[in-house]
Amino acid sequence: MKILIVNYHYPPSATAHSYRWALLRCFFLQQGHSVDFICGGVTCEQDNENNIYRGNFPFTVKKGHSNFVSASNKSADGLKSKLLSLVKYTYRKIFWPDGLWHWLPFSLYQVFKLRKEKYDLVIGYSPTFSALIASSTYKIYNRNAKFIVDFGDPFSVSKEMPVNNYYLYKKLNHWIEKKIFSIADLISLTNEKTYDLYRAAHPDVTKFTVIPHLVNINEFYNNPVTPLNLKLKIGYIGAFHKGIREPHLATDKICSLSNYLVTKCQFDFYGPLNGIKLIDSKRINYHGVVGRDKALELMKNLNILINVENESCPMSPSKIYECMATGKPILNFLSSNGFSSFDEYPLVLNIDKNTSPDEIEQFILDNSNKILSKEEVENILSEKTLSFIGEKYLSVIGD
Repeated sequence: MKILIVNYHYPPSATAHSYRWALLRCFFLQQGHSVDFICGGVTCEQDNENNIYRGNFPFTVKKGHSNFVSASNKSADGLKSKLLSLVKYTYRKIFWPDGLWHWLPFSLYQVFKLRKEKYDLVIGYSPTFSALIASSTYKIYNRNAKFIVDFGDPFSVSKEMPVNNYYLYKKLNHWIEKKIFSIADLISLTNEKTYDLYRAAHPDVTKFTVIPHLVNINEFYNNPVTPLNLKLKIGYIGAFHKGIREPHLATDKICSLSNYLVTKCQFDFYGPLNGIKLIDSKRINYHGVVGRDKALELMKNLNILINVENESCPMSPSKIYECMATGKPILNFLSSNGFSSFDEYPLVLNIDKNTSPDEIEQFILDNSNKILSKEEVENILSEKTLSFIGEKYLSVIGD
């Protein structure tokens, strides 16, 4: 079978979107299929030999460029700083379909070049929505190809994290989704919440399904041995976002723990703060942003992981399943609605504002050296594995 994937994100980019589709591309190739990939981002030496087609607007991508933007620019001050802020504010109010709008003409151009190629399956992955516009264009050229619309993050229904100015573009967003959905064979979403939102927004569409996040258990499962003279490592690895995922409950509870316990543990935080300030405490160690490879190494060497649930946001981060894949104990700090993503995971303490310091301390002392067996982890994540998810996409073609 011949497959075309249109997705801005691909290695060496280190995003979760890139990780997912690099794994899926390899899976399709291992199954004997031919795969072409239209993407953006930094080029690499293997692109040409691997049928990777990249296109980028000049100056939008630089080698060695971090995925994270500094919250401040020390060289910009006074009038210059205010002017820059105004330009950014205006820009964010007018771009469409999202912040990667500049990739749209390049993806369309590449689709046009490949329009005579006869692909059996075409997959467009959003974000960016530009990928769905480009992949649907191929479908218009080739009506016999099967076409999957795949949402890593929602487009028109993401009120908590809007991808563009909904006040300006709400009707346009809905209209173009409806047009693309009408020629799709399958529309996949990563969880039930976004599924429900899209069913409500497009009640006449019957092609929605859930294809969840995937995780490679072999990458995460590890049983570290902690020497008796060293502190237990307890840590959070991931981003925070204002109003969506904030650390305050976690840091407040850590600061409420007894001095006796704190002498036995160290609490480390890694990842972008996105404007959020961590509490000023010697108990909280913030180490900044780390790359994916470093984050993976850190997770494997923690004794206990910290997770912070999203607050009233339909999107579910893939790192939830990465935490489970370690098989390790998890301190899960709940949002105000009390929802837990770890209902099927036995080695977890769900913590809300009423959870006492004694409960947290007891969980840490009782479970710090425990780990689920790999078989237990595989059973819990049986529908999140690469082969299971990969076959979900291939099933659109049928036997």
